[in-house]
Amino acid sequence: MLSKFQHIRLLIFLIVILGIPYTLRLIDYRLEPFPSIILPFGSNKTALGDEVRLPSNEIYGYTMDGQLKKLEKSRFLQNIRVGYFDYLYEDRFGLRDFNGHSFRTTRLGIPVKLKSKISETDIQATKIWIRQRLLEQGCTDSVLILKKDLIVIPRNGTYYEETTLMNDTILDLY
Repeated sequence: MLSKFQHIRLLIFLIVILGIPYTLRLIDYRLEPFPSIILPFGSNKTALGDEVRLPSNEIYGYTMDGQLKKLEKSRFLQNIRVGYFDYLYEDRFGLRDFNGHSFRTTRLGIPVKLKSKISETDIQATKIWIRQRLLEQGCTDSVLILKKDLIVIPRNGTYYEETTLMNDTILDLY
């Protein structure tokens, strides 16, 4: 026979497991633990006019004969979901110098300082992993180029890509 407090214990457990991330999220969205408990986040409305402009993160490599080649994200990431690509892109696949980040929470103004947990061995392992992905797509393994392209969709439905939005980021892998 179950204890009459079994359901109360389960309720308290759920409040702790779901309540703490929710409280952190209320204080500031940057404090929410990953994977996110509160879903969805960041949905936006697109203002429709004559055309819709969407930024797109892309990766490129150089082929053996020196030509620039756009890489397939799904083949590059292999077993990692393509949905995580933008996070990896923004973090430069963990190869960006990160000396720390400090901010104040939006609601309570509590100062928070984040420190990097990436070691030099992690960086070297990531570079080896990226070099293998480049070789599998027929590129040289020396550099990975990150570009932010702009996709423009006119009202008539055809689409085209414009030039790069910002300067290329070149990750040197040696």
